[in-house]
Amino acid sequence: MEHLNFQLNPKTIIVFSIFLQFLLISVVNSSISTGQVKASTQHVEFVDSNSILENSYQLIRYQPRHVHISYGETPTEMFITWSTIDSISPSLATVEFGLKSISQYRVTGTSKFFQAPGTMNLTQYIHRVKLENLTMDTTYIYQCGSNVGWSDLFFFSTMESDPNWAPQFAIFGDMGNVNAKSLTRLQREVHLDMYDAIIHVGDFAYDMDTDDGLVGDSFMDQIQSIAAYVPYMTCPGNHESRE
Repeated sequence: MEHLNFQLNPKTIIVFSIFLQFLLISVVNSSISTGQVKASTQHVEFVDSNSILENSYQLIRYQPRHVHISYGETPTEMFITWSTIDSISPSLATVEFGLKSISQYRVTGTSKFFQAPGTMNLTQYIHRVKLENLTMDTTYIYQCGSNVGWSDLFFFSTMESDPNWAPQFAIFGDMGNVNAKSLTRLQREVHLDMYDAIIHVGDFAYDMDTDDGLVGDSFMDQIQSIAAYVPYMTCPGNHESRE
């Protein structure tokens, strides 16, 4: 049997497509008029993908976040503070640091449970390690975390020992999570080694406890690029007062 080839020009294809559309519309209209097609409504519920994940298996959230450092009581001390969403127990909050390698020193610290105010009952764990007997006028590299999760590598410099040393500070207040116009400049200038420390004189995030503490968490994420490298010293403002 001879094989037949059919070739349709574009105009024929368009006409045939229009014919099929009219045929489909006619069938649907006929079905509606005879009651064969019934309209129905259905409730659509949107489910948070995070809820699905948490119900299907336990999320692991041990990674350090909100890393920031601060001076101690003496020039040879430095505190490293960070948070994790989940408890790291039985591991210990740990900082590994050194001059050229983080394998030189290892210090452990404390962990504290924290629950944010609000209806969501959000919780996290605050970890703090005190570094002592540091050498003055020295730059150290460090990472913080535990046996279940480590941070990126950061660095800091200790105070200078020269009695004529004139430290350089960035002093400001009233910096929120939204419209933090000075943040970009601070991030750049800290990494240009322009400041020895930051002094934030109150009114953080606007406010740290807003939206069940989520605004405060976002603010701490924002300042990590500053506060993980130079001491971020603070004092409370009127926005930090609670009745």
